[in-house]
Amino acid sequence: MRNLYYEVWADAIFKLQSIPANRGMWKFYSILFMSMTMALNLWLLDFILMLHFKIIIPFFPFDVRFTQIKSVDAFLSFFLSYLLPFFLLNYFAIFRCQTYKKLLLIYKPRNGKYFFYYFVGTISSIILYFTISFILINL
Repeated sequence: MRNLYYEVWADAIFKLQSIPANRGMWKFYSILFMSMTMALNLWLLDFILMLHFKIIIPFFPFDVRFTQIKSVDAFLSFFLSYLLPFFLLNYFAIFRCQTYKKLLLIYKPRNGKYFFYYFVGTISSIILYFTISFILINL
């Protein structure tokens, strides 16, 4: 499983480095896209566990109330609960000791296909879940 994680990372890095517009920002873009995709997977899993299996994880997701604006607090809650842990995990696993340089030597470029499949699979699973739920509710 770890090999698949690293292979998707290497594919995303190869693709982002190959785009001239990403010249100085490919690290930020890669960690942002990968972390967001992982956060969406965790969010869907958490949503399903809480809704269907009534499994409640104490203090998760974090309920942040820093401002009077509900949408800002919702974003901060999502960021702290889902996105920040993956940002940190990915930073320490990929960028801290420049592991990405080793990955680029080990894995060959796939032109962004692996990351594309991972991202589209994540978005598709969310859409599919809510579509099936909507159909079942309206039967």
